[in-house]
Amino acid sequence: MTPVTNMVTDGTYRSLDFERNEIRVVTIEMGRPDEMIRCTLEHVSLDQLPRYRALSYVWGDPRNTVPISLNGAIFQVTTNLYRALTRLRLKGLGAIWIDAICINQRDVSERNQQVALMGSIYRRAAGVIIWLGEKSRSSNSAFEVIDQLQSAESPREVAERISLKPVYSLLRRRYWQRMWIIQEIALAQDIIVSCGDQERGWPAFSAAVQCALQGLSPADSELTGFEPFSNLYHLRRIITEGAAPRKVSLLEALRRSAIAQASDPRDKVFGLLGLVNDGDTYVPRPNYAAPLENLCLGMALGYISGKRSLDAIVLLGRGIDDDSVARNASPSWLPHWHNLSVGYERQLAYLTSNIRPKHKSPLFAYEVKAAGLSECQAYYRDGILSCRGIYVGTIQTVGYSIWDESRNIASNIRGSDGLHNPYLDNNSTFKAIYTAFLGVASSRVHLTLMARSNDVHFRSSDEAYLTEFMRLWRSSYQPGYSPDIQAWINNHKGFRLHGKTIEQWAHWKSWTKQGINCRRKAAAQRKNTMLADVQRFVAPDLVFMIRNGLRLMLTDRGHIGWAHFRGRPGDSLYVLQGCSVPVILRPTSHDAFRLVGDAWIQGFMNGEAIKEDTNNSSWARVDLV
Repeated sequence: MTPVTNMVTDGTYRSLDFERNEIRVVTIEMGRPDEMIRCTLEHVSLDQLPRYRALSYVWGDPRNTVPISLNGAIFQVTTNLYRALTRLRLKGLGAIWIDAICINQRDVSERNQQVALMGSIYRRAAGVIIWLGEKSRSSNSAFEVIDQLQSAESPREVAERISLKPVYSLLRRRYWQRMWIIQEIALAQDIIVSCGDQERGWPAFSAAVQCALQGLSPADSELTGFEPFSNLYHLRRIITEGAAPRKVSLLEALRRSAIAQASDPRDKVFGLLGLVNDGDTYVPRPNYAAPLENLCLGMALGYISGKRSLDAIVLLGRGIDDDSVARNASPSWLPHWHNLSVGYERQLAYLTSNIRPKHKSPLFAYEVKAAGLSECQAYYRDGILSCRGIYVGTIQTVGYSIWDESRNIASNIRGSDGLHNPYLDNNSTFKAIYTAFLGVASSRVHLTLMARSNDVHFRSSDEAYLTEFMRLWRSSYQPGYSPDIQAWINNHKGFRLHGKTIEQWAHWKSWTKQGINCRRKAAAQRKNTMLADVQRFVAPDLVFMIRNGLRLMLTDRGHIGWAHFRGRPGDSLYVLQGCSVPVILRPTSHDAFRLVGDAWIQGFMNGEAIKEDTNNSSWARVDLV
């Protein structure tokens, strides 16, 4: 929450009684349209359940202000808030809570305390008024479309034959990008959506908008900017549906709000504390006086000590390269909780799947426990996080990442021969390769496939997955994949793993008894339901991994896996105590490591490193800087 400067004259505000959970509410006096807006402030205690409404809006440019009268003194408000006040004056709604007016923005201590109460303020309000701004020809058309969809017997059929562009335009307004609205809307008892003189209740408005968005894919050019509304809509449903309101984890809220915008980066966290169930673990109390890095450090250490886990350190997104480390004094392992919008989807999905296991992520489709059931024993001092880990290898070779700037690198994707093969024989080696690509999707679709066990051709999901794997790597064209994904697949066909390229492994399997049987079944029924389900799940999962920049990897010990975008040959691979996934570490000159990112290593995802360490001798101290 960035304060608007020069907005209040001295003496306008009296101190709030924090012990009574006091807030201020404002009443707008009735008046003619040409008269100055006059408002009065009143102190009320949330403990006494006062009746008031709350306004949800975009502040707008703090340099463009309009004067109003507040308790008899001149008070500057932004242009957008002034327009909202002008509309609200016509309604005579009584007491309203408006952050820019009801919080003394010059008093940092008061801002800290009121931000901590924000969740209660919006949850206890009789209603929340969303102000989208003044109307336009497009917004009028949008509300007409919303009315048509809301009143139709079959909204989907109506949506298919009318233009939905006005609705899309309404969703591109700046309001929907704002961080604070997530908490304001998710916790509200009742919501009115206002745009100029147009008003609609939230149930009708949101249902119609969701209908308008159905059927659009993320690749659709018109979809740009719609994700904030969809995330908000689903988060409100999670919180409000059921017999009693419930809260979500901070990680889940961060995931849903990753692309929301805030002028103060700390608000990317503070703006969620009112709707989460574990906020005290990360932020005992909001503090606008503390530097941003202190917030990130406190959150990381709170997570590690509160959950006895190191999982949060994998929140690296695109990771930190050597140049950025030199420019930035922040530890490599420190998550930037306020900046999780690009490249963090995979890690956030995994962490939230561990918190709410029924929501699985594409790469980590089933719960993985590389460190078994161990809890971390870490301590922090002077920027160094000391923990314990087991060394499981070094990256020998990697493929290219779709995030690489240069794409003329197919000749460099060679893989490696001559390494020890930990998978022992051809069948086990093929299974490791196959699982690395498709096995991550198999557990998500397994129950769906089992429910269709009367399929006359594929009675085993393994057979269907095997058929899809062979199709993927033996064909020059993969229907359903974009050109860049097809290029990635085709370029990696020559990646060598234990004596054969991936393409050669697929051909080898296709001529085994099992492979011949699977191909025969696929040819017998092209519209096979189980195979169709497999393809439906595999494509998004494989695309998700590739689009998140992962690199195909082979270790010096012969293990196959995926490496973080920043992973490169020579990086060390460790299983850290209390961390569910292996990590990539880069040695420094001070007997310490920089954290590069996470990894998936076939053969080390379910506690194998710990099981092999029967005498507990492999654990070593690992210092992360």
